[in-house]
Amino acid sequence: MAQGGPLARTLALSAAVAVSCASCAFGCTAASPPAAPSCAVDEPLAADGSCIAPGVPPSLCGDGFTSDGAGGCAPVLLAEPCAAGTMAVPGEGACHAVGAVEPPTCPRGALASVGESACHEVAPCGAAPWGTIPVDATTVYVDAAYGATDGDGSAAKPFRTIAEGLARAPSGGILAIAAGRYVESVALQAKPVKLWGRCPSMVSVEASGAAPALVVRGAASAGAEAHQLAFSGPGRGVAVSQTSGVVLDRVWIHDTGSEGLTTGGEVLLRASLVERTVGAGVHVSGSAVTIDESVLRDVQPDAADDYGHGALVDQAGSLVVTASVIERDVDALVSAEASDVLVDGSVLRDGLAHADGRLGDGISAVSLGGRASHVTLRGSTLARTRHAGIFAIASEVAVEGSFVHSTRGTADQQTYGAGLFVVDDPIAGTPSLAKVKGSLVSDNHYAGIACVGSVLDVEGSVVRDDLAQEIDGSYGVGIYAQQDDGVSPPARPDVTVRGSLLERNQVAELVLLAGDGVVEASVLRDTLAEQQGGLGEGILVGAQGAPSTLAVRACVLSGNRAAAIDAYAATLEVTATVVRATLPRASDRLYGYGIYAQASQLTLGASLLDANHAAGVFLDGGSATLESTAIRGTLGSDVDGTFGDGLAATGGATATIRRSRVERNARAGISAFSSTVTLDGDGLACNAFALDGEAIGGAPYAFEVASPCSCACGSEAAPCQVLSSMLTPPTPLPPRTH
Repeated sequence: MAQGGPLARTLALSAAVAVSCASCAFGCTAASPPAAPSCAVDEPLAADGSCIAPGVPPSLCGDGFTSDGAGGCAPVLLAEPCAAGTMAVPGEGACHAVGAVEPPTCPRGALASVGESACHEVAPCGAAPWGTIPVDATTVYVDAAYGATDGDGSAAKPFRTIAEGLARAPSGGILAIAAGRYVESVALQAKPVKLWGRCPSMVSVEASGAAPALVVRGAASAGAEAHQLAFSGPGRGVAVSQTSGVVLDRVWIHDTGSEGLTTGGEVLLRASLVERTVGAGVHVSGSAVTIDESVLRDVQPDAADDYGHGALVDQAGSLVVTASVIERDVDALVSAEASDVLVDGSVLRDGLAHADGRLGDGISAVSLGGRASHVTLRGSTLARTRHAGIFAIASEVAVEGSFVHSTRGTADQQTYGAGLFVVDDPIAGTPSLAKVKGSLVSDNHYAGIACVGSVLDVEGSVVRDDLAQEIDGSYGVGIYAQQDDGVSPPARPDVTVRGSLLERNQVAELVLLAGDGVVEASVLRDTLAEQQGGLGEGILVGAQGAPSTLAVRACVLSGNRAAAIDAYAATLEVTATVVRATLPRASDRLYGYGIYAQASQLTLGASLLDANHAAGVFLDGGSATLESTAIRGTLGSDVDGTFGDGLAATGGATATIRRSRVERNARAGISAFSSTVTLDGDGLACNAFALDGEAIGGAPYAFEVASPCSCACGSEAAPCQVLSSMLTPPTPLPPRTH
């Protein structure tokens, strides 16, 4: 490790290439520098005759980035972090909120939908006896409190039961219902009548047996409506089937012994409250339902503890939820089984696990019989669920302009807790397809986004502050993707991240195992201290029974730990990227590499590695090609000041370095420990050692020269030399635990 010691070998690489005595430090003889060419030896000539300095040319800085004038790019981001619930991606000049603002939590019988700041009753009651019911000359009246038996449906002599009123009401007519408790099962089957109650808090329809409180069935009932009524009973609250155009407006479905609303017909549920039902608040089977400005909450599991969904959609049904709140339901707030769901401008929150601690998803989407579910979360907030914010199996998921946060992990094992968790079919290997755009994913556990054997596209989004799972402190990754080994052939993940910000995640910003990925025009920074063997990398890409491939283009990685990019058994391409200020591991102050590549194939082009620790690039076996790249200012170890190489190659690695600049590194510019390095028109300046070669355990090293290189520091020059000074290679990273 020492920077002194006997000179084991000196090799003049080119008599015409000089290095300064200041960078040699072993008493080398100064030589006259060659005549200066039009460009430096490490600067190729552009088509317009200009010289191209190693590093990231301004033209290759990604969208949302600007050239820093020193061979790097800087993201256009605010100096201060965005507040909770707000975000800014590279190129945005201000933080902005995403998702829907959470309304207050309300007591039984009251609600507040999205956009409302105060709780209120489902509908106002107005003046007795008919409130605000839109009565006319054809309206039929019902009043359970009418004391006589001569009811004729008039306002003066109303019927006492809803069934009597329905028999007299014309098709499309209004049935006005005064305050009272109506113990009957109401059936709309022969004609589309509009039921209007004074208000849900005063007009209660209660079934006495297993039949639903309200049944709307058959084509003849198309267009039926129910307004300002409450429905409850030991069975279902409302059942709709084989019909269309049904409207449930400002109704209160509550305290049922089964599902609140079940429908095989087309229904609009508007400005309504569904609470304290069993099995599901709303169950959509093979039909189309819209829920608008409504609240579904406190659904309990059935007797078999199977499910207690806020909304369940199955049999190729479709559900649209707008400006609504779904909360405090068991198993899943929304569940799609081979069906389609759109949640727009809504809040899904506080998902609950089963009594035994299982599940507790925000949205669950599964495929059945080869039909995928399709789920879109748009302009919405999904908060404080358990197993996953969104959990998808072989389905399609889109998250647009939404805020997914604070998923806590399962209650039974304290595992998982991803904001978005997409997996392939466990038998067929059919992948899920997930797209996250313009969204904020934060403060989850296990991973912000987890992808197993599936396709993931993240664009213009922020993934931050995600923590390890609670049971063992493992994971805690911004984006985590791995192969599914349980299917044949194994299902590989395919991940694309563009124009995004990944920051302050616990163990790594991005992990890709046995998969394929592209990261473009993104910032990955400030990984937190490691947990349970995790290191704190910006990117970890590696093998899990099969190698990974990853391209990193026009990105900035800064302030990460142990290694900004950690690759093993991978094919890694890094282009036009800045890797800066990687920190040592927090626990022992070791490592801090810019790029660490073990048994990998690395291609590094037009990039900048600046102010990393111990090694800018550390090759442990494998091969690498560096072209037009600048490696500078590598710092020594925080522990004892040793190391500090621009590029260190060990373990029989082979590296070719073309037209690159290696300067101002604390120890060797380039070191070969029983490895082979080919130099092709490179510039080395002001390193403590320009080139160091060490035969480790008797295995030779080699420096090969494809074209002359330059070694200089200021105006002084001397021949480039390879020194052997009993240096030792940096410490390899420990085995991975992911």
